[in-house]
Amino acid sequence: MEDYYYTPSGAISGSLDALSAEFSGYEPLPLRERHQGNVLYRARRFGRYYVLKGLVPELRDAPASREYLSKEYQIGVQLDHPNIVRVNSLEEDPKAGLCIVMHPNGKRFPVTLDTGQTVYARVLSHWHRTVALVSPSDAMTWNDIPNAPSGDMVIPADIRHRGLRYRVVGVDSCAFHNCNKLTHVTFPEGLERIGFRAFSGCIMIQDTITIPKSLRNIEPFAFADCNSITTLVWKSSPCHIGNILDTEWAFFYRCSSLKKAVVDECVDSLAENVFTDKNWLEEIVLPGFSLVRSLLTTR
Repeated sequence: MEDYYYTPSGAISGSLDALSAEFSGYEPLPLRERHQGNVLYRARRFGRYYVLKGLVPELRDAPASREYLSKEYQIGVQLDHPNIVRVNSLEEDPKAGLCIVMHPNGKRFPVTLDTGQTVYARVLSHWHRTVALVSPSDAMTWNDIPNAPSGDMVIPADIRHRGLRYRVVGVDSCAFHNCNKLTHVTFPEGLERIGFRAFSGCIMIQDTITIPKSLRNIEPFAFADCNSITTLVWKSSPCHIGNILDTEWAFFYRCSSLKKAVVDECVDSLAENVFTDKNWLEEIVLPGFSLVRSLLTTR
């Protein structure tokens, strides 16, 4: 009988620390003065980074301190918001003791689109594999950023980051503010939010903007001063017009070239402040339902 010999691949024969169920590679993180009773570590498990929040050694066995940490976990695990760190579990760890296990807040990282443009994103949820596009710096503007995106930009439905695929579900506030070399933007189905001033000041965006069916929230001044847009195609039924206090269509503020709005036939309802008080609209194309028609009588 012939003998067979097997050689393990380098990926398997190397260190498996990064793929271990145990935390490794602990890095202490700084804490503010009011949290001096805690310790904070960055550590890896199964190749992914986590933040561990525990107690200083002298408090690890104190019943009151452990109870306080447990209550903090019970509150945190119920919260799920892009701007709040996600709480995963409460565990006993050899290094941190009793600790709350979290994902760190997503840092901005560059993404190269199929069109060759570089944009920036941050992870909203590792659990749900979602990201949002963000501004490239704390200045929240592209004015002073070299190689700003230009021409026609197609935002992808998903991107890859560290070998994993993430859905693009949002465009953060001021993400492309004053990115004034963009001439057209295409949004993917799956996009759920366009934030405050996300594209404001993009004065070269021309022709048609299409709001995808999947959009759930669009915030004030999202396209303010985009005064080359001529046509809006609206496909989202349940979209919430965020925090607009009056009837002005504030997310297209000062878009005086916008003359035509087309409501897709898939839309069965609209917020009442979408088509009111905008006398520069010359043509509104509606599907055959009465709710939207009734809104035009207030113009």
